Amino acid sequence: MKFTAQILVLALLFGCSDPEHDLSGTELTGLGTLQGPAFRVVQKCWTQVQITPKSPAAWRDLTFATHANDLLEAALYAHQKLAELEGTTADDFRMAVVLERLGRQTESLALLTGLEDPTGTSLRRIARIQLDEGLLEAAIVHASQARSLNRQDLGHLTVWCEIQLQRNEGQAVREVLRDVLPSLKVPSWLHTLDARAAEILGDPAPPYASTPADRVVYLPNVHLDPLLPWVRTREGDVERLRATIKSGDSQEALAMSARLVLERPEDPEIAAVHAGLLREVGRNSEAIRVLDQHRALLPSGATFWKNDAMSRIFAFAEGGPNASRMLAMARESADRATTYGAGDLQCWKVSGIVAGQEQNHIRAEEDYRKAASLARGDTQILLTLDAEMSRGRSGDWASAVEALLPLERQYGMTVDGPLGDPVRRATIEALARAGFLQDAKDRVAALSRAGRTEAGALARLVQGIEAARSGNPSR
Repeated sequence: MKFTAQILVLALLFGCSDPEHDLSGTELTGLGTLQGPAFRVVQKCWTQVQITPKSPAAWRDLTFATHANDLLEAALYAHQKLAELEGTTADDFRMAVVLERLGRQTESLALLTGLEDPTGTSLRRIARIQLDEGLLEAAIVHASQARSLNRQDLGHLTVWCEIQLQRNEGQAVREVLRDVLPSLKVPSWLHTLDARAAEILGDPAPPYASTPADRVVYLPNVHLDPLLPWVRTREGDVERLRATIKSGDSQEALAMSARLVLERPEDPEIAAVHAGLLREVGRNSEAIRVLDQHRALLPSGATFWKNDAMSRIFAFAEGGPNASRMLAMARESADRATTYGAGDLQCWKVSGIVAGQEQNHIRAEEDYRKAASLARGDTQILLTLDAEMSRGRSGDWASAVEALLPLERQYGMTVDGPLGDPVRRATIEALARAGFLQDAKDRVAALSRAGRTEAGALARLVQGIEAARSGNPSR
């Protein structure tokens, strides 16, 4: 008897089970971690399969609901039950996606390999998994096969280009994209791949790579392939909102978040993102009103609390009769943010900002250092600057200077670059506050001779520090 790879995988995954099994006493894995609309949607689907355990439609709805809300173990269980009753290419593809997200790539690949998919999406998925695992030659074979099935699919082309770049085939990428890019009306991920290929080859940067709005692009969402019909689920909406924010289109992002808040009024994460966008365009009071609708429910997500903390800090900075209350609420929110998002550097950065406003500079230093430990590159250096300045404000300017001088030698001596200005400013301020006024003045004079516009502001800063020190010799 012959078995296809698909049948073998299904047999290994499912074993023997009875679709008529009484589910009334069974608990769905992870259901208790949800709340609000997400809980109600999944609970409704789970109740339905308990009532009609032989219904493929009920199990299919449960696969959508659990997957969309990241209950992956439950989603796999629902797919297993669905496969016992009815299996389609789309169902098997989505189960392979769940297996991949669970880290079971071998099983996912075996299932995808057995699919008869004329769209090439399964082949593209195989290529993506192989790319992530570094199997570049196998990946390019499957990516090329996917492209041969549908030359118009930009998702197929995207994966093919990514693999070619990893294979150092930048010229092949540029040649293929030369005819494709002019037809794209908005910046896409393909523009960035072309820019990367140009960089590898040493070619001049293409014109669309000159502005930030064109650099940041709509990354393809690997969980929203054409075979997935749940593109208007919460996960799909949030992914599109995040992509729009990354693209730099703040007006479109704000309009989208406003619509999503109306459609999903009980979703605290969407409310938090909307509030953050409102804050960025100077509408902080509106942001706080949006957040207040959810705050009392104590959402268990870091996104909500770090946005809430920042909005409260903005309100505190504006002053007014509620300023002290806003600061206290900011601290509560920052603490919750670092509890739920201990691995999120932005949560620790926000907590450090709040601590600085509280004049608790020792805590600010600690929070900034935790944030820096989670960061890389320029972000890590900028957070280190914040930490050193907080150490100085807590009374140890000498140590701050000692730590800043090596950073100044590495980054501050370069006139251009994203780190030059902040490193120079921090070093000059720390020197002045530590009492090394002449050293600070010498640096300002050098900047002035170089024609740097920042010299004037830094000169005024040093003069202010000197005046304060002369008025208080014991400082």
